Amino acid sequence: MTLAETRQLPARILNDFERSHPQPLVLVLNLLRVGSLLDKEITDYLSRYDLTGPQVGVLRILSHYYEHGRDGMPLSEIGECLAVTKANMTGMVDRLERDGLVVRENDPTDRRIKRVRLTPKAHELHARFKPGLLQYLTELMAVLGASEKEQLLDSLGKLRRVLGDAAVSEPDGCDPGVVAQ
Repeated sequence: MTLAETRQLPARILNDFERSHPQPLVLVLNLLRVGSLLDKEITDYLSRYDLTGPQVGVLRILSHYYEHGRDGMPLSEIGECLAVTKANMTGMVDRLERDGLVVRENDPTDRRIKRVRLTPKAHELHARFKPGLLQYLTELMAVLGASEKEQLLDSLGKLRRVLGDAAVSEPDGCDPGVVAQ
């Protein structure tokens, strides 16, 4: 898809832009646009569950760890997995706690650490939205063939590494590829 196809501006202007600007700039602008469009699509889908994308990220991480025998995580580790600030993480968990989806507890070995774990309500909600969300995303990505998806994943991984995203190769579940399972 060209920049002209992704913008709501006259195609002639955007085609001129693409011809007169270096490919890396056009690539970055397209990545940002696709990210924005995906964010809107996913936000619209998740609104039927009264959830946001970042909240689902927290639930997925906690669920992943729960399924692998770890009930709860320190707030700071969840924030690292999602690459969000402590303030943003606190706000997300505040809302999830208010909605009865998580609880915060003191860490038994270090009272300075707050651990977050899923409630039974969150486990039930996760079981309800996960299959539909995965089906929705599968349909959304069906426009790409299998080899295109693999190539895109490889290319995005390279970009993430160059940008210093340590989670791209984390074996502990922070990588979105692991968390999305």
